[in-house]
Amino acid sequence: IYVFVSYDDVNFIKGGWINRNKICVQGKEMLFQIPLKKQSPFKKINEIKIDCHSRSMRKLTKTLQSTYSKSKYKNEVLGILEDMFKKKPDLISELALDSIRSFCNYLDIEVDLKTSSYEDYKKTDDRVENLVNICEKENIKHYINPIGGQKLYDKDVFKSHGLTLSFLQGTPSLSIIDVCMNNSVEKIKENLRDFKLV
Repeated sequence: IYVFVSYDDVNFIKGGWINRNKICVQGKEMLFQIPLKKQSPFKKINEIKIDCHSRSMRKLTKTLQSTYSKSKYKNEVLGILEDMFKKKPDLISELALDSIRSFCNYLDIEVDLKTSSYEDYKKTDDRVENLVNICEKENIKHYINPIGGQKLYDKDVFKSHGLTLSFLQGTPSLSIIDVCMNNSVEKIKENLRDFKLV
């Protein structure tokens, strides 16, 4: 079983991917975002509130419904999204974690989801040390980071702490929403095996 730790007690990055992703509209990539209240890089991710009553939130729902109206899997996927939005999460960190949980359940992916702000991890001002502390607390020997992390983390540093660091290189795609709208669960599971660790 995999352990996924939602790192929600670090600073929010404006223009990052915490509240943004891409779907395909009329054959073209379109960036969508969850509207936020008073987003700031001086706030932690778990302090950033969602603007549930924003016009852009209602527009997003309509865009998803119209864009994928002919999708074979629209009922299942729109149902997942409706269930998430119905809860009216207050924080973007809550919605982000719930989206991971919901789609893991849909795809029957077994994962132990944890939230860094709720766990007793030793916090420091050093991001590498924080990741090492999380791995040690969870008794993890192999830490996997997205491929973009190659610019941030050094394998030798992790090795000095007895940890293997790998970077996940998968097939480029749009958001999980788009993937699930256009593919069966069986096909997605097959595609998920098409990755390599570097």
